Amino acid sequence: MKSLFELPDDMDKALNEMVRRQVNENLNKWLTPLIKEIDNEKGEFIVTTSINGDKLRVNIEPRGFSEGLTVRIKELLPKLDTEDSVKKVNVESSFDKLTNTDWWEQYMINAFPFSCAKNSEERMLLQVNVFDENKVVRSFSKFKKFAHENLPNNNIDDILLRTEFDLAVSSVVMIEKWKRIWEDRDLDPYMIYECDNCSCEICKELNGLTMPIDDKIAQDIFPPNNFHCTCSVETTDEDSNVISGSELLKYRDRISKQFQGNVGINGIFR
Repeated sequence: MKSLFELPDDMDKALNEMVRRQVNENLNKWLTPLIKEIDNEKGEFIVTTSINGDKLRVNIEPRGFSEGLTVRIKELLPKLDTEDSVKKVNVESSFDKLTNTDWWEQYMINAFPFSCAKNSEERMLLQVNVFDENKVVRSFSKFKKFAHENLPNNNIDDILLRTEFDLAVSSVVMIEKWKRIWEDRDLDPYMIYECDNCSCEICKELNGLTMPIDDKIAQDIFPPNNFHCTCSVETTDEDSNVISGSELLKYRDRISKQFQGNVGINGIFR
C-alpha cells in the first residue's frame, strides 16, 4: 500500500514524523476489509495536512483506484481531526482514538451463520478465519482451503460458501459505515440509498431514496439486503424528497425477513 506524503516544508519536524508514522501504522487497520482489492490495483494514497487554529487535519486521498473501489475506500477512511491542540502527545492520542476496534469486536462476538457449519464452534471457527492473523481479510481461495481442511466431513458447497463469505465481509464494511453515519447524524441527518451493481430488484427500487437516519424503518432498510448485495448509502443534509415512516413499509416488507434489520445496530449477522 503506497502512501505519498505532501506535507508543508515548514511543518515542525517532530509533528511531520508523527503524522507519517501514525498514517503508515494505521492505514492497513482502517482499510482491513479491502486490503486484497487495494493490493490488486495500482493506486496510491496522497497524504496532506492543514492547520485550523491550533487543530490539525490530516487528509488522505485515494488516487488511481477504480471508481467503485475509491468509493468504498472513502467510506472506511476516518475523519482525521485532532481533538486537542497540535502538540506531539496530543496528536498521538488523537490518532489512538481513531484506531478503535469496535467493528472488529462486534464482528467477533456475533457468529456469522455459515451454513456448512454444524454447530456454534464450527461457525465461530469459520468466522474468525475470514481474517488472517493480522486482521486482514483473506482471499476467498485461502478461506475455502481453510474450510475444506478444517471441516472435512461437512460436504461443503463452494458456491454457497463464497456467497456467505462475501456477505460476511460486506457486513463488516457496513457496520463501520453505520457507526460513522450515526456519529455525524447531527450534520447530515439523511441517508441516500445507492444501488451500484446489485442485481436484486428491491435494491434497484430503493436506489436514490432519501430517508431519515433516525427513522426505525429506514434503519431496517440499511444494506446489505440480500446475499449478493453490494449497495451502500451516502449522507446528506438536504431534506427534499425525504421518505419516512409508513411510506417506507412497502419497501422494507419486500426485503426478506432475515435481511430486515441493521448490522450496525443489532450486530447480528444473518
